[in-house]
Amino acid sequence: MRALPLLLLLACGGNAPDKAGQTGATDSATACDDGDGDGVCDEDDACMGGDDGADADGDGVPDACDTCDGGDDLVDSDGDAIPDDCDECPDGDNVADSDGDGIPDGCDACPNGEPGTFQWVTWDALTSGSKTITGSVGDTAVTYTSTSAIRTSSEVFGYSLFPASYKIPNVDPTILNSEVTTNTLSFGRQVVDPVLVFASIGRSSIEVTVSFDDPITVEWSTGLTATTSTSVSGREGYAVITVPGVHDEIVFSYDTAEYYANFVFGFAGTDEDIDGDGQADFCDPCPEDPDDACE
Repeated sequence: MRALPLLLLLACGGNAPDKAGQTGATDSATACDDGDGDGVCDEDDACMGGDDGADADGDGVPDACDTCDGGDDLVDSDGDAIPDDCDECPDGDNVADSDGDGIPDGCDACPNGEPGTFQWVTWDALTSGSKTITGSVGDTAVTYTSTSAIRTSSEVFGYSLFPASYKIPNVDPTILNSEVTTNTLSFGRQVVDPVLVFASIGRSSIEVTVSFDDPITVEWSTGLTATTSTSVSGREGYAVITVPGVHDEIVFSYDTAEYYANFVFGFAGTDEDIDGDGQADFCDPCPEDPDDACE
């Protein structure tokens, strides 16, 4: 029997390896997972779940993962994770909002209030026996000086009697007065129409009068026995008072000793603009000077 040619043996033997590109062959070097089907391997995918090739604003961030459509996601001057082109306050903290008006403090022309709101004093720690206490209303520094040692209470007496719309703080410390005193409120800048709140002026057996160096307007009251253009009197009286006009300081006095009356101070936000500079008086550093060049 003649031997078959070697070539035929090779073709029929079945032991020859497959070649790349023939049926049944695979190229493991190019296989990868591509969960979103955008042609980019998951491990290299800049935007899982979206098409890496779609970038309408050309900022290098695929549309499906773009936080600022139409703007450059890669520019964030204040580092708050909000791109400048979509940042309400690109130079400041978007979270801090002291007056709750929805405008971050860093971009708020008036961070301490808006028309219709009230801003009240926050006092610093009081040194025992001191006749002076400092504090602030927003960014306005306030100094309160009395002719007697200042005393405080942990709350406003009869607090529930005041209308809730004023949002008067009921906090510790709240200043109290129990003696015949003259008291001065000094401000770090000019202020307009400051608001003073008095609780429990006098008692049933004692009438007490609080007098002011400037004309006043009684905005709300209960229990007062008398009012004039510069004073209020009461036997367990309560009042919310404004002192109209522009002031560097306010002076008021108690004419009779009693235990005790509380006092709270603040500003009311109105849209009045005395100097016509487009800045509401309660936020204007110089409410009578349109160039804001007051001393």
